[in-house]
Amino acid sequence: MGSYDVVHLAEDVLCSLNLFKALADTLPKEPGDGVDLWYDGGDDILCRTEEQANALADWLDQRGGYDSTTGYFDPAEDEREHCVDKLTGWYYVSV
Repeated sequence: MGSYDVVHLAEDVLCSLNLFKALADTLPKEPGDGVDLWYDGGDDILCRTEEQANALADWLDQRGGYDSTTGYFDPAEDEREHCVDKLTGWYYVSV
């Protein structure tokens, strides 16, 4: 890989990281009434519905070159594991 390719690869990575961060920074930091998307301050953007999570993941993958992961913080599983918290019942998108 030549230096030109390395520079463009680095620029692509920075643009991708900046896209996620730029979006995340505009979101509320806590869940609440009327909040459909929020940012936990870490690696996840939380979505109220599976459809929202899938649409956001697809958008990030297409626009930012990510390979996003989606999932669900299942209330029944969290209850069994004794780890119910503010994430429980929310879908997440992680990059």
